[in-house]
Amino acid sequence: PEGTHNVSFSAMSGTLVSKESSKEIFFGNDTPNAPQEVVWINDVIGWKAVDSGINSGYIDSGAIQYEVYINDNLIATTAETFYLYELSETGDLHIERASVKAICNGKTSEAGTSEPRLAGNAMPLPLNIKPNQEDIAFCTFYDANKDNKGWRYLETEGAFESGYSETQDMNDWIFLPPVELTPEAFYIFTMENRRRGAFFSQEYLEVKYGNAANPDAMTGTLIREFQVPTEYTVQDVSLRVPTQGRYYIGIHCKSSADQYGILVKNIKLEETKVTEESPSNINNLKIIPGENGALQAQVSFSLP
Repeated sequence: PEGTHNVSFSAMSGTLVSKESSKEIFFGNDTPNAPQEVVWINDVIGWKAVDSGINSGYIDSGAIQYEVYINDNLIATTAETFYLYELSETGDLHIERASVKAICNGKTSEAGTSEPRLAGNAMPLPLNIKPNQEDIAFCTFYDANKDNKGWRYLETEGAFESGYSETQDMNDWIFLPPVELTPEAFYIFTMENRRRGAFFSQEYLEVKYGNAANPDAMTGTLIREFQVPTEYTVQDVSLRVPTQGRYYIGIHCKSSADQYGILVKNIKLEETKVTEESPSNINNLKIIPGENGALQAQVSFSLP
């Protein structure tokens, strides 16, 4: 019958018999392995073709079909290794995952699953990520170098904490919830960050933005790569987008190997009251406290 069998052989010479040599082998049609490298980027769900079975048995690779699921709901069956599917942008903000199963000769594999994506309406402004347990449900952690050393939520610190690797540089992202932005508005982005260990100086961050929660979509730069300080420091920068649409902000850890990690918290994005007609900033601001503890100060600045 079909299945795994133990096949044994022995040699005979007259009445003399050798010890048995045996080997387990699978006969018949095997169950396919789960599809690997399932990704969902923009409107394309893709995966690596399956050509082997869980028991190293026979798989008719030309007969394999794939079932594509969104959040465990079957949406398509195909012989291709990709499927076009547009992420929903209506309804409440929620998480969607794509998963794929391989089917061959009536046998179905386990599912391979993509990284989660956020679907539904964009998050309203102001965006305020402390973070807490509620916030992290709408943030996406992306381990770009697949070393299982990425970001996580550190409840005791009330912050996102990056991991670290003893052998390779970090390449890990936090993607914030999507927001709807317009080119007419002026926005301000702020966050606090510090490195976990004072003596680990090769800790680096950058902040980018784009139209999807994946590294390839991060086409705009908010904060160029910088060395993370030892104490919590506020980073703030203005943002103006080129076109109206849905945007994601990505916080990218680029620390060198053998460091100790970064903490990020109090992340905000809000629209300002600045317009095209607003004057430029004042500059040369100086504040001199009063002498002998007097509750006064001398203030000077240059108008634009």
